[in-house]
Amino acid sequence: MATSVRPAIEAIWQAMGLAVPPETIGSHYDFIVEDTEIVVRLAPNGQSMVVEAALGELSADPMQAGDQLQRLLRIGLGLSAFNRSTLSLPDGGNTDLLTALATGRPEDRPSLRVQAIAVINDDPNRGPVGALQDVLQWRTYSDQILDRPQSRDDFEPTRSASERDDDAGFVIFQP
Repeated sequence: MATSVRPAIEAIWQAMGLAVPPETIGSHYDFIVEDTEIVVRLAPNGQSMVVEAALGELSADPMQAGDQLQRLLRIGLGLSAFNRSTLSLPDGGNTDLLTALATGRPEDRPSLRVQAIAVINDDPNRGPVGALQDVLQWRTYSDQILDRPQSRDDFEPTRSASERDDDAGFVIFQP
């Protein structure tokens, strides 16, 4: 049973040609790659690790949000042939948010965050670096679809990883 994500962070840092972080690394570690918030954390089962990348937010307009989601799912169909990450709506368990979206009252709901998630496993071809590449590939394809802050100065995650509830419900879309 893993107790730290340090081995994954070390592998990623070494692949990027960086010195390994000197600080203590526990069950999760946050960092930013090309203005994309990345979180590496232990999976709830304690047997594996998960890499999450914040892709952006669906529009507050329900019609546009539906179109964005449809376009992302189509991209996911193509990516599924060679990319092992998946699309996730971590706020999807929030029924008030989903009800506001369904009723067409965008003023009643905040934006719905979209993430890409990949599991790190023992396969050397699908280790931490491969998982990071997979979630960043989603970012490349989703840039023109999702609402994203234009500069790093405008980017503020809705919750920091230290405030994240690992038992919170979320919805995963994968073909």
